Amino acid sequence: MKIHSIAAYVSAGFTAAVLSFGIRSGQAAPPTTPQIEVEKVPPPAQIQRVTWEQARIEKLRRAYYLLEHADGDYNGHRVAAMRSIKKAAEVLGVELNWKGHGEENQWKSDRRLREARNVLGELSDETKGKEQPHVHRAIKELDKALAIK
Repeated sequence: MKIHSIAAYVSAGFTAAVLSFGIRSGQAAPPTTPQIEVEKVPPPAQIQRVTWEQARIEKLRRAYYLLEHADGDYNGHRVAAMRSIKKAAEVLGVELNWKGHGEENQWKSDRRLREARNVLGELSDETKGKEQPHVHRAIKELDKALAIK
């Protein structure tokens, strides 16, 4: 019985000490609220709607960009995939231009090809248009390219 009452006193004392410490530390630095001038707050950004076709075009551009900046020939499969992406973009009325590529490590190029493959995979799941066969052909070329070691 004595142990239980001693534990209760110790617990109560500890709680009181913690609470008093919390109150003191709260009084040490009063919270400050930032002063915002209403005149300087910019108006909220206008939401721009993106059409379904614009979203498809952006995905094609992203995949093309990734492939054009990857290094390595991949036995011609990278360039073949780029041609297919370009044809898919032409179906949508967009022209993609090849600007060449730089030198980078093989693992970085492989990562770019994988990311392009993922973007095209998403697009192939979403699209049912005339560009779909070109997207599928590009995916097949990228699968072949990534199988090369």
